[in-house]
Amino acid sequence: MKKTLSLFLLAALMGCESKTKTEPIEKTREIDTTQLIIKETSNVKMVKGQLLYVPIYSNLPHRQESSKLDISAFLAIHNIDIKHQLKISKILFCNTQGKLVKDYTEKKGMMLAPLETKTIYVPYEDQSGTGANFLVEWYSDENMNEPLIESVMVNTVANQNVSFTSGAKIIREKH
Repeated sequence: MKKTLSLFLLAALMGCESKTKTEPIEKTREIDTTQLIIKETSNVKMVKGQLLYVPIYSNLPHRQESSKLDISAFLAIHNIDIKHQLKISKILFCNTQGKLVKDYTEKKGMMLAPLETKTIYVPYEDQSGTGANFLVEWYSDENMNEPLIESVMVNTVANQNVSFTSGAKIIREKH
């Protein structure tokens, strides 16, 4: 009886059609900021540039002093301003000893449009250590919302699933 009831319920569920229609995804287009309810205010911090320190933990001590957990990571640079583009003049990746590992700066500089995001991947094999970091320098011709810049670290090897984020710290600022 139980088996027959289970088969009946399964068949009934499989025969059900969804009554909700899914709308096709709209093509990308510019955001009309005049349609936003909340208008500009003067109490939001606006700046023209910053030099930021962003920690990256590419290896963590694990169980014993001699053992470490390798982690892949990425740097995410979010331009959260809805009007102004963000110009990135430097992206430097340094190890625990403060030595340059890699310069990610593009020769012509890097531009991020309003609400655009740039990511930089640090592979699992990287051995820069627990004190690894990015120095990110950005600027704008106009005062704008400061970007959201953070690192995300992930390890999903075996049963050692680890993930966490770390935020940027301002070193210098331009008003």
